[in-house]
Amino acid sequence: MAPRRERSLTLQDPVAIEALASPHRFEIVAALGEAEHASIAALARRLGPTPHSLYYHVKLLERAGVVRIADTTRRGRRDERIWTLAGERIQLRTATRSPASIVKASKAVDAMLRLTSRELSAGLRRNADRPDEKQPLTGIRMKARLGDRALRRVVGLMEEIGRLVRDANRGAGSGRTFAVTLVLAPTEDKTTL
Repeated sequence: MAPRRERSLTLQDPVAIEALASPHRFEIVAALGEAEHASIAALARRLGPTPHSLYYHVKLLERAGVVRIADTTRRGRRDERIWTLAGERIQLRTATRSPASIVKASKAVDAMLRLTSRELSAGLRRNADRPDEKQPLTGIRMKARLGDRALRRVVGLMEEIGRLVRDANRGAGSGRTFAVTLVLAPTEDKTTL
């Protein structure tokens, strides 16, 4: 097997960021995050699309530096690549303030939010058949002016939530599966809510 994943991978290159501008690719990233490594065939079984369509997305993620080959195994007459994430934690940072970089980063975050919306809808529909089960949906949206100290604290708390979720993913864990999406977005300074 390949060396362990980096703890943190920061994508700054606009081409790398653009590779994440697809809910399908975010699903691949999430599946590899949970499984640690998988073949395209295993990803197809888990996610549903054909291996051929997944191969296209995985190759884009590889060129962007998000995934890499962890191993190659022999399957019948051919070699099968085993894929892993390049980092345990992947974050996006725009390297420049160019309009093109900002648009690509925005599209990547939009893809992440579309995936969250799809998972939310599917989860709520699935639980609608279980009237005795509570809907543990929690949503928070706020706007505020944050000074440097408050901003560092908010980012620190987001990172703590990320560590908690990653640690739960590593253990055998019991209970239900939840999706957690955290976005801290700079916005226009019109009003605070």
